[in-house]
Amino acid sequence: MTLEAIYTAILFGTAFVSLGLATLLYRTDIVADTLPFKILKRSRVLAGNIAMITAILSFLLLYVDVTEDRTAGTKCLLLSLFYTMGMQWCWMVTPLIAPDFLTKKMVLRDASIYVVSVVASNLITNILGIDIRLVAIALAVVFVVHCSYWVMMFGKLYRRALMNLEEEYSDYVFLYVDWTYDASLAIIVFSLSGPMLCYSDKITIALFFLFAALAYFYVVQSLNKYQIHAERLYLGLKKTDDENTKGTHKLSFSDTPRIDITPDEKDIQAKKGDEKEENDDVDVAKPSDKYAITEDSPLAQRIKKWIEDEGYLQPKLTLNDIAYKIGTNRTYLSRFINTHYQSTFFEFIAELRVEKIKRILTEHPEKELDYLCAICGFSSTSHMSSTFKKFTGETINTFKNKVKKEIEN
Repeated sequence: MTLEAIYTAILFGTAFVSLGLATLLYRTDIVADTLPFKILKRSRVLAGNIAMITAILSFLLLYVDVTEDRTAGTKCLLLSLFYTMGMQWCWMVTPLIAPDFLTKKMVLRDASIYVVSVVASNLITNILGIDIRLVAIALAVVFVVHCSYWVMMFGKLYRRALMNLEEEYSDYVFLYVDWTYDASLAIIVFSLSGPMLCYSDKITIALFFLFAALAYFYVVQSLNKYQIHAERLYLGLKKTDDENTKGTHKLSFSDTPRIDITPDEKDIQAKKGDEKEENDDVDVAKPSDKYAITEDSPLAQRIKKWIEDEGYLQPKLTLNDIAYKIGTNRTYLSRFINTHYQSTFFEFIAELRVEKIKRILTEHPEKELDYLCAICGFSSTSHMSSTFKKFTGETINTFKNKVKKEIEN
């Protein structure tokens, strides 16, 4: 098979696959009228647009030999399509990780930059027929700078979302983290490759479009999985953002954490001359004691007792659940875990569960994955296996086999 035949086959295949995926994304079955599902529905449509543009690009490259036709008009047309994909990506993925970030004002600003640059460049080169290569280069620069800004913004929003969702220990967090990053990386790499592909040979173009076809399968599958947890993710992100916004007017990084106290205690504190009362259910400490992390501190003892009672095995555990159980607030507990255990809440729970799995298998290496999953609070064996390997460096089956060999010897 010749290089030309391979090139044609890949572009035809990518075109039809992209058309099929676009149709699948457009024919959405989301019927819920809540805001999270409206956001998801819009993101599916935008993902469908990206797939449709890829199909158009594939057919265009079959019609125009970009390796031979290097006019400014051809370059501007191709760059305009890649630019369109990049902007669709920005508007598709941002609301999924920051529901209230993308405003109408920002969309209008982005659309204005996009329309002016695309219309101006194509008007000069394709309509007026003026072959000025600097026009295509200028369009490429605007495209790369504009989309690169959104890549950096996405990185900041993504890290913020991770911090927010660390307080929710369940499988959907893994799902959210993995697919959002991977899918976004795949789309933006393909979009930003536009200027390079305009000057590449056919084998490079073919490989990129093959990559695009595979990436879109992953995006479609991931959006379907995201749909299952859309509402919980939205509420988790929105709740934490609201709390952070309120907190910025009251706290600074040098402030001590706010500790929830009872109404009675508020009345007592309002009277300067009254005697102090101790409340065993709530941590009320002097400012100098807020960061006490000694083993005999009240909070340390309560967490120790909670660990001994194996409270970490509760499925779908959140930071609020533990705070309520041990009688403190989320802010103080989170900071205590970060300081005392040198880990995030997510890592803290994961490590405790992994140690529980190791203890069970040390005594009963014959236990199956389903049993371990149910006992240790995981909602899927795949999540459990990936967590175990992350913290131990080996699979559960490898650990089981090692224990069996030690018993036999």
